[in-house]
Amino acid sequence: IYKYFKFFSILLNTKVNTMTEKATYTKSDLEQILDCLPGMAYQSLYDDHWTMEYVSEGCEELLGYQKEDIIENAQTTYNKIIHPDDREKVHNQIKKEAENNTSFNIEYRIYTKEGTLKWVWEQGRAIYDNDNQVKYLLGFITNITNRKLNYNELKETKNRLELAVKGANLGVWDWNIKTGRININENWTEMLGFDPDEIDPVVDEWERLIHEEDKDQVNERLNEHLAGESDFYSVEHRLKTKEGDYKWVKDIGKVFNWDENGNPKRAVGIHLDIDETKKVEKRLRESEEKFRTYIE
Repeated sequence: IYKYFKFFSILLNTKVNTMTEKATYTKSDLEQILDCLPGMAYQSLYDDHWTMEYVSEGCEELLGYQKEDIIENAQTTYNKIIHPDDREKVHNQIKKEAENNTSFNIEYRIYTKEGTLKWVWEQGRAIYDNDNQVKYLLGFITNITNRKLNYNELKETKNRLELAVKGANLGVWDWNIKTGRININENWTEMLGFDPDEIDPVVDEWERLIHEEDKDQVNERLNEHLAGESDFYSVEHRLKTKEGDYKWVKDIGKVFNWDENGNPKRAVGIHLDIDETKKVEKRLRESEEKFRTYIE
């Protein structure tokens, strides 16, 4: 779309330079290309109404209006089509880019003729006369409603997930197996009493924190999973805290990305704080041993 927009800008600008301000556009090869694009190419005056002087055939699919309804504000102005809450934003951004002689790129909402709300993406720039005054705007508008809705849905899901992770006090890790770098959340570091900037986010740092008595078991389970011998990696082990003592965690992870040779590239997982559970189990074992001794 951007390639055609540049082509449109150059050729249409050339035509206007050789014609009057109220030029009419024939069904040229250029216009045929623009009419095939999934959106609306336009030329508008730089006024409060965004008075359209030319729009491509995509106008009807995008806005629900015929070309004749939009051109010269015959039935409505494009400004009225823009969502009321977005009009000031659109005006301010286009004005700013026009004053700086740079292209504008903006997302906003519109209402179609049928009253349907759509998200659109608009890109364009101002064209100037010999006195460096804006003659008109040249641009392209396309429907991005589905992408926007999907983005908002993903954003909402992400927010819910983050709240769930925070509420459950889960330490999340994301391991780039090729580089050894890991991304960890604040829960991961806070679980061990560290500030986020006190942990070097590399797998060697994690290995350094593992209790010596647990390292063999951890490596065994991890290597089994990396070799494809288990569906996921799961092990209970101790990690050293900032205070120097050790805390029990349940470590669960899974590889979900492989290279072209089938080697694991990336794995993600969680740390679950089970230290209190382990302490209760230890106290229970000690109590049982004492009771058994008393009985004997």
